Order: sequence, then C-alpha cells, then structure tokens
Amino acid sequence: MGYQAEPGSYRPVTFAESANTFHEKAMLCRAAENTCYFASVNCASAGSGTTSAVVRPDGTLQCFQPYGQEGLLMADLDLSTASGLLASRCRISSI
Repeated sequence: MGYQAEPGSYRPVTFAESANTFHEKAMLCRAAENTCYFASVNCASAGSGTTSAVVRPDGTLQCFQPYGQEGLLMADLDLSTASGLLASRCRISSI
C-alpha cells in the first residue's frame, strides 16, 4: 500500500517549492556536489509528498513526473555534463 496524505494536508504541485519535503532540495544538492545526474523514483499515490525526478549535474531540475499522476518519466541525458569533477577531488590516489 502506498503513502496516502491525510485529508486537508499540504499537496505539492511544483518540484522543490519551499513547503515541499526537504528530499527534493537534497536531490538538487547531491547532483551538484557530485557533478552527476541524480534520479529519484517514487510512487504516484494520491497526496504523495514527492515524485519521480531527474536532476542535472549542475543541480538544476531536468524533469519531474506531475504529483499523483501515474506515468513513465523519461529523460535524455547529456553525459558530457556529468564530469564528476567535484567528487574526483576526494579520490585518494595509490602510492
């Protein structure tokens, strides 16, 4: 059984609005700090607090599935933008 929002509770409409769950903002941050694409897959249950989305390596939203609507979210990825540059700074090279 999927998540069902309480009657009269907040229902998100636009991704990463200030009243939405922090998870959406975290997705934007994870993509940017690792300079990689980030995809999140969620249920389309009525009143769900978040949805499926794809975030670009610069931390901007590429696309999201409308809240509460069943569907298949597809995105074309430009892999040349996923450099992993910031994450690579933390690699420990072998001696």
